[in-house]
Amino acid sequence: MLRLTTITVFLTCGIASGSECLDCAGDEIQLVQLKEVHSHQVGKSNANAATQEVELEGSENDPPLYCRDAEPQSPRDVSSGFVGDMRARMKPLDGDAIKDFTQVNLHWHLGAEHYSKGEYDIPVGKHLHYRHGVPEWDGHPLVPEGTQPGFFCNLRHYDDYLKPYDFQYCKHAKVGYTYEFHWVFSSAGPLEREFRIFNGLGQAFNRSKNPTAIVRGQVCRIINDERLRTEDQIEEDYNNFIEQWREPYLGDAVRYVGSTTGPSYNNEVCSPLQVNWHVDTKCCTLTAQTMDRTCQRMAELGLTTDLAPHGSRELVDRAYSSVVAYPLNDEDMRH
Repeated sequence: MLRLTTITVFLTCGIASGSECLDCAGDEIQLVQLKEVHSHQVGKSNANAATQEVELEGSENDPPLYCRDAEPQSPRDVSSGFVGDMRARMKPLDGDAIKDFTQVNLHWHLGAEHYSKGEYDIPVGKHLHYRHGVPEWDGHPLVPEGTQPGFFCNLRHYDDYLKPYDFQYCKHAKVGYTYEFHWVFSSAGPLEREFRIFNGLGQAFNRSKNPTAIVRGQVCRIINDERLRTEDQIEEDYNNFIEQWREPYLGDAVRYVGSTTGPSYNNEVCSPLQVNWHVDTKCCTLTAQTMDRTCQRMAELGLTTDLAPHGSRELVDRAYSSVVAYPLNDEDMRH
């Protein structure tokens, strides 16, 4: 039974140092609605959570939050040297904070939502000018049609790895495409004994109405590595991608304060929800075999809505981007 629950989300200010941070002028309150196909109790994940479809969206009756009134937004330009115009009210959480959070979701977007010059910076329709070879999908409509794309990585030196792959679990996935993967962590996720993730963002609010969120974003070009023939080879390459990104080299990832993303927001209407972002600024190379194994694991956990690519939000204007993207320091990043 469909139930609408109104949740008050406090975008609270943290005490932080640094030129980007300002003193709090008071807590800002935004109302969002949590639309549930199956209800769940706060503090306890639903027994049917594996089949639960939950999404976070604004009420049709709520006035839109115009970007001129919003806090810093995402996706941001994460290129070295880029400076935004909007000062955040807190400093973004660093990599070592992730161990105190619970992963609640993994999903992926068509193309990169973020932008990194020289890495994922190719607008759809112009990628032919940036690489050698012509995969079969060139000149054809993007898959899935009607989904708003982001930026693509180049495919130089990958001509021998662009043979189509028959995905069994990922829907509308294509070799040669670029996707941005988002691992969503919450301070208020369900307290599960075993690893569990869920459809959508609803379980981020499982134990609190004003959780803190960290999203790790990694942009990957998809190749077909036909050398991966056995289950052991695929499993080794997969390396638990459902829970962890391909570890960036020290200095290649950044952190900043932004927002939720998706094509329902743009540079006029903005998101009311604050997010600590950790973003790899380099293009990752991911095999189709590992991507499909990840979707298989997601399906086994009951995910249905996140097995296909989501649309990408247009790149946020400098005026609505946080001033600073700090280096991400992580105990695991010791390459």
